[in-house]
Order: sequence, then structure tokens, then C-alpha cells
Amino acid sequence: QELAERFGFDQPIWQQYLIWIGNFFTGNLGLSLHFRQSVALLIGNTLPATLELVHGAGPAAAALRQADDI
Repeated sequence: QELAERFGFDQPIWQQYLIWIGNFFTGNLGLSLHFRQSVALLIGNTLPATLELVHGAGPAAAALRQADDI
């Protein structure tokens, strides 16, 4: 019961959603239960490596596709 109140699960689903969407647009993505850190912080820490992989994979995929069309 205490856990439900802490995370707002005792509120109606529409109210939970409105709270979540409001938090989302203000940058509050919540707390990771696994890592016990801010989700926004976790995303921020891993985003540079993700973008680097995307940046490298995009041209490689295009080259492979072009080679396959030949």
C-alpha cells in the first residue's frame, strides 16, 4: 500500500497519465528502479555513444545497400 502511494498507483489511471505527461515535458522522466538514478541522466550518459553508433552505421548501411543494388 505504501509503495502504491509512493509511486502514485493509488490514483486513477487518467490522473497518473496526466502527471506522467507533465513530468515528461518538464524533463522529469522518473527514477530507474534498476539503477536507482534519474532516467534522464542515464539517457544523457549513453546518448553520445548511441549517436556515434548511428552516425557510423548510417553510411555503412547505405554503402552496403548500394553495393547490393549493383
